[in-house]
Amino acid sequence: MSKSLMSFTPGGYAYAPGGFAYSQGVVALPGFSMLHCRFAAPVPFAKALARISRLLTDSGRPMAALCSLELRLPRPLGFDEFGAINLDYVDALVAAGVPIVGASPIARSNVAPLVNAPSELSVHGFTFTVPSVDEQPCFVVSGSSEWPQDGRFPEDIHRYGETSDAALHDKAMWTIAAVEVRMAMLGVDWSHATMTQSYSAHNVFPAMAALIERQQTGAQGVVWHLSRPPVQGWEYEMDVKGVAGVRFLSAS
Repeated sequence: MSKSLMSFTPGGYAYAPGGFAYSQGVVALPGFSMLHCRFAAPVPFAKALARISRLLTDSGRPMAALCSLELRLPRPLGFDEFGAINLDYVDALVAAGVPIVGASPIARSNVAPLVNAPSELSVHGFTFTVPSVDEQPCFVVSGSSEWPQDGRFPEDIHRYGETSDAALHDKAMWTIAAVEVRMAMLGVDWSHATMTQSYSAHNVFPAMAALIERQQTGAQGVVWHLSRPPVQGWEYEMDVKGVAGVRFLSAS
């Protein structure tokens, strides 16, 4: 395991430390794989945590096995506002039984849909670990934007305030490179990916072609969500994961 990773043994995964509320990414420890679940429609956060807890219990897994969340917001937030909801978010995870001490090890993406946005913070999908003898690496890279981790805000947003086709392509390529750094930290590459997602309210089609080229076979493609990143001033976000299976759940 890379020295840049920290082991979260109760959950069966290791993580690359990130901010207070989320890690840069997670990778299954030996003896474990990951399963991804997606709701048919976003489920309010508190209700979703209760459903996740029941599903994990039924699967014989502790809440510590929850290793990634895909969140949906009503709208993009101001930078300080975003920081404030992160405090409540981590408190809710702890209350739900995730054994977090200090910063959260859980990976996360967090975007605001342009159409049919939820009225409150909601969960679109989640990933958890399960025991497995499969040696194929499983991982999730957290949602990444064109702003460097712990950079100055908004000064360090790549091509801040620009939304021309050239600027958007440049933002997307900058973000793809940042995601590849995170993948390397987790000890994985594009050959291990099973799902790549892009989020923008702008036309970023040229960047989709670049992502497919990186996938070598291009078999998985790219899912483009018509959504804004979670913070005002960001224009592009993406995440990538490699999981052993996907399950679809009802929204109720």
